[in-house]
Amino acid sequence: MLDIDTAAGACGPVDGGTRPGCTAEPRVSRYFLRFDRGWKTVDRSKGAGCAGVHAVAPEFPTALCKGLSRA
Repeated sequence: MLDIDTAAGACGPVDGGTRPGCTAEPRVSRYFLRFDRGWKTVDRSKGAGCAGVHAVAPEFPTALCKGLSRA
């Protein structure tokens, strides 16, 4: 599982923190991955818990999703 905010680089890099006056709405997606001779995306979701990934991979460990909030 990996949460990625695609807006994280919207303001560009700056030493020591955030760029003054620059704000970007977060755009977070949660990726569920499996390693099989390389990383493969099983599902991508913004929802809480395991409902999305269980629809395509019911064997995904529920314990890994416990307490996951909306991405």
